[in-house]
Amino acid sequence: MNQHFYAVIMAGGSGTRLWPMSRQASPKQFQKLVGEKTLIQATYDRVKKVVPAEQIYIATVERYKDLVAEQLPKVASDHIFLEPASRNTAPSFGLIAYKLTQKDKLAIVATVASDHVVQNESEFIKTFQAAYEVTAKNKGYLITVGINPDKPDTNYGYIKMGDEHSVAAGKKVFKVDSFTEKPDLKNATRYVKSWQYLWNASYFFWRASDMAAWLEKYQAKSARVLKKIALMDEEESAAITRAYKALDSEPIDTAVVEKLDKILVIPADLGWSDVGNWGTLHDVLSGN
Repeated sequence: MNQHFYAVIMAGGSGTRLWPMSRQASPKQFQKLVGEKTLIQATYDRVKKVVPAEQIYIATVERYKDLVAEQLPKVASDHIFLEPASRNTAPSFGLIAYKLTQKDKLAIVATVASDHVVQNESEFIKTFQAAYEVTAKNKGYLITVGINPDKPDTNYGYIKMGDEHSVAAGKKVFKVDSFTEKPDLKNATRYVKSWQYLWNASYFFWRASDMAAWLEKYQAKSARVLKKIALMDEEESAAITRAYKALDSEPIDTAVVEKLDKILVIPADLGWSDVGNWGTLHDVLSGN
């Protein structure tokens, strides 16, 4: 495995659509919804089969610091990126990009949700290996993984594939034609009938230096603040918190990803669910 490959498990969400089991004090990534491990423990174990443990980081918010330490005791404290407040994923990605660039100017990063169920682990490993390989070969590109949809679902965003781009680790890689937000049932049904559409699982692969450049281009004000925060010491926590809380709250998808013209997608059949509500949890547990 390439020494410049890193994975960051995103664990700051509150998952309140599964209330009362998942709530702000203990959201779904810290719950044993499927199997004997919590979702974040299962995610960490899965990612560890692709990336060495010393190259895995956790991004979370201050309030979940103790839960992360309790559930992932082998993760060193300097491998936990703590956001002072919830500001969605754009500021979080920026902080990750600047911190990892300081560590390794050639860093290639996979951002992985901590609260998804993946039943096809071998496919996950193969797909992630392919995505890292494609990212390493294509400077200036963002790579994502799309899930082959098995039903029309209005809870997910969709990715429309364009022309085939290449093959990596036995996986076909396509250009991304467009992203579509959560569609109505009529359009979701049409998408599933077409081979061109995939569910957007928000697994992103990127060079840390590219992400920093994209943020500086599309979110210049936030990028300046995040760059300063990444260089500040923990002793300056009050100033860090003030600066971070002043940032705009925006998902990375709309802040950066959907503005890029160099995006590739790898379709995958991961046995995947984001376990976003009680209905999807029921489907997972019943094997639907």
